[in-house]
Amino acid sequence: MGKLLSQEEVDALLKGLSDGDIETEAPPEPESTGVVAYDFFGQERAVHGHMPTMEVVNEKFARESTASLFEFLGRMIDVSVESFELIKYEEFIRKLPERASFDVYRTDPLRGSCVYFFEAKMISLIVDVLFGGSGKLLVDIQGRDFTTMETRVIQRLLNMCFRDLKKAWNVVGEMSFHHLRSESNPQFVNIVQPPDHVMASSFKVDMELDQAVMGYCMPFASIEPIKDTLYGRIPAEDADSDEAWKQCLSDHLREIPLDMSAELGTSEITFRELLNLKEDDILPLAVGPKDPMVLRVQEIPKGTCVAGQRNGNYAIEVLSIEENMSKEKRSGAARGTETVRDGGGDPLDRSIFTGSASNAA
Repeated sequence: MGKLLSQEEVDALLKGLSDGDIETEAPPEPESTGVVAYDFFGQERAVHGHMPTMEVVNEKFARESTASLFEFLGRMIDVSVESFELIKYEEFIRKLPERASFDVYRTDPLRGSCVYFFEAKMISLIVDVLFGGSGKLLVDIQGRDFTTMETRVIQRLLNMCFRDLKKAWNVVGEMSFHHLRSESNPQFVNIVQPPDHVMASSFKVDMELDQAVMGYCMPFASIEPIKDTLYGRIPAEDADSDEAWKQCLSDHLREIPLDMSAELGTSEITFRELLNLKEDDILPLAVGPKDPMVLRVQEIPKGTCVAGQRNGNYAIEVLSIEENMSKEKRSGAARGTETVRDGGGDPLDRSIFTGSASNAA
């Protein structure tokens, strides 16, 4: 039987372990199998790259907002794009101004809810300007809700921004924006779960004597129907279709050379017959001398024709043009279904194919 430790030895051993004086053996690390856990609800796989179309949308929105704010306040205010990010919603909330107004809205025809925010300082300066001030007065609104007057100003600004957003998003498609509710606390603006990704756009509003921030946020999942458009390239926003370019392209396409052939007929044989094929063998075709031939363009059946000669050269006369030819016509078995044009001074001499004495004359 082993020696038992005294109480003093046990206490010393525990103290050595807690102080790190006694080294312990680390547990063996599990063998790596190369398998990584995958979150089927995460969006990291889908969020990548930048969106050139969103840059166009935001730039146009900034220009439209500059003109609208000038008309609204009667003084020069410059709106410029500050940032556009594909980030998690919890990160977007952390980056918001310390005090701001939040308005939840719906974007038709997209699904889900979006949020637009105005920094409280911007609202305070605009209210001062609207009441004849110089835009220098900053009202401390910490710890209180927006007043009735400030709420009405926010609503007018939001309607103005909705009009500008509609113009800006026209480069993507027809959009409409509908206000749902207003909040003053970002914790109550839960348009998506905190780990979900969103598209966050921020704009710097330069009001001569001071600056403020406004912007909007859209769930990344809601842009699924237009994701390819946002990631792709689009034409210039105000440019009409280039008719000269289209005409040039059309002219070049019309000059592309194509191979055209007339198929006299076809014959099906077995592999044994092919092996036994020799010189002077005769293979019967499924057409007669007066039956039309299949007209092929780039090996594709496009219609029917008859063959003859004109001005000392072999020639064909087109009888019909058909987009979808039947199997019988393609195989040459539609004997008697086509009528060769005759009379009226037909310039095509078919005597070499039909053996007709009258045509030869």
